[in-house]
Amino acid sequence: VIGGSLNIGHNLLTALLLGAVFILIFLATKGRGIGLGDVKLVFLLGFLFGFPGVLVVVYLSLFAGMIWGLALILFFGASMKSKVAFGFVLANTAVVFILFSKFLVPEFMPYIFRLYL
Repeated sequence: VIGGSLNIGHNLLTALLLGAVFILIFLATKGRGIGLGDVKLVFLLGFLFGFPGVLVVVYLSLFAGMIWGLALILFFGASMKSKVAFGFVLANTAVVFILFSKFLVPEFMPYIFRLYL
């Protein structure tokens, strides 16, 4: 398994917890912050990558989405009210993670865990 564990129970628990976080965001923003498709995709990524791999994917997706949104505003005339498809960013980040997981997990995990200490 890429960046995670082979334990199906562990991966299912990771998927449930991450899905719960994203469903709370969905409910808190009444569907305006993220869509239900994003919740389903994060659940699937949590099950596929497990912990800690899915944390790398989510954090890189947030960063990539921010850069993409900024580029849309600066160069393509988008406004702060424009919608950015986060599922597209999540899927592309997952592909990048699959290709470069040997490098991404050891490099980013100390920084991600430092956020929680």
